[in-house]
Amino acid sequence: MDRAYQGADDHAKLHGMFDFLPFDPGDFGFDLSNREIAALGYTTAFFAWAAIVTRRSVGPLFRAFFAPKILAVFVAMTLYVVASVALLAVVHLWDWPNLKTTLVWWMTFACTTMFQAHRMAGERGAFRKLLRDAVNWTAVILFIAEFGSFALWVELIMLPVLTLIALLLAVAPSQPNASIIIKPLTSLQNTAGWIILAGSLWHIAANFSEFATLNSLREFGDPILLTLLYVPFLYVLAAMMAHETTFTSLRIRTKDEALARYAERKAILAFGLDSNASKRLTRSMTLNDIADRKGVDAAIREIKRLKSVEKNPPRLAEGEGWSPYDAGEFLGGHGIVANDWHAAFDEWRAEAASVKLFDRPLPDRVSYYLSGVERAATKISLILSADYMNDTAASDDAFYAMVRTLLGRAFSEAEADDLLARLRAQRDLSLDVQGKAISIKWDEWAPAPRGGYTRNFTMCHEVHVLNRFDNAFYEVASVSE
Repeated sequence: MDRAYQGADDHAKLHGMFDFLPFDPGDFGFDLSNREIAALGYTTAFFAWAAIVTRRSVGPLFRAFFAPKILAVFVAMTLYVVASVALLAVVHLWDWPNLKTTLVWWMTFACTTMFQAHRMAGERGAFRKLLRDAVNWTAVILFIAEFGSFALWVELIMLPVLTLIALLLAVAPSQPNASIIIKPLTSLQNTAGWIILAGSLWHIAANFSEFATLNSLREFGDPILLTLLYVPFLYVLAAMMAHETTFTSLRIRTKDEALARYAERKAILAFGLDSNASKRLTRSMTLNDIADRKGVDAAIREIKRLKSVEKNPPRLAEGEGWSPYDAGEFLGGHGIVANDWHAAFDEWRAEAASVKLFDRPLPDRVSYYLSGVERAATKISLILSADYMNDTAASDDAFYAMVRTLLGRAFSEAEADDLLARLRAQRDLSLDVQGKAISIKWDEWAPAPRGGYTRNFTMCHEVHVLNRFDNAFYEVASVSE
């Protein structure tokens, strides 16, 4: 361990390289550890190689980055970060030795999340997750692990090896014959992590006076505080980007540019940063073919009314169906939540149109649909779209687990278990249980090995009124003819 930890000598050599400067880089946090030197070296080499290989694309890439809108957002973000740092400095929670850590946070976290803001605007709980990740035990462990480092030659060997292992583990789950390497690679990765952590703890114990300083506390706390201060900016940016995308799409679809601009102004005044409400407005204008300002104003009033109802949903009698606001979250434990309850053509509906089951390339997906009348959802549908190239057994298990959750909302636990067993036993089955029509259908859209199939589970309440979106509607119509 003593021979591996030669950080102090290497730091002295590094500082000697900058004797010509009128200041000490260490005063600004740039007393780089061997791990940081190795990472900086490999990163510089990678970008140099990428610039050479893609030299013809560098120009267009720079021009794209310096496009007025992107540049304006980048400058605004940077100024906001500078203001946040200044605020922390005023209350003595930031000092110049924390500059390096702040710059690293700005170049990694701040820049990355800035470009992900649009995705986060449509992702449920994205900002809460961001806050949770900022303050957790992982952050503490990573900080401790980064406090010490091995000799430079060890870091130069270790970094590419661990990077390769991480890449292999990221790719392996999507490869059909690679499962055999996942366990040994994971064990190797965990072992390396424990060795790094143990080395850092040894270094802290041997140099505790160096670790137990106010600057160390700032080094740990400043990225967390900056993240907490950054979230409001990110939220506003995400709302603005979602708003811009929503109304740009409306302007493309509509033939009345003036009406689209009017709708955008009214949405800003009526909903502020509520991008979800703006999306509802553009959807309403498209579904209902709104062609004048009166129609826009009426749609805004309706959206406000519905959002008020969502905050205080009506209580339903048992025979009316399911509360659409509760039913939209029936599968919340499985990561599936339907969008808002809204009028569409001949019915009211909500949906989670396409949710991937597993985090892999071209994953199997499920779709969740509710339909009914304004007060109640009377029909629930869950559809699995599976590809034979994937692990269809795992997809079926996940699908039937969701079916069991839905059955549990209409029947007792014992009845739900019995119904699930009957549904799993057959590809196609229709049942009428306690006034509720339950069915499951299987359809192969192309044969194996490159094809796939769908499973469609439907549960209709006894008060459900058939409409043109129900297959049974056409069966009834043909019988009556």
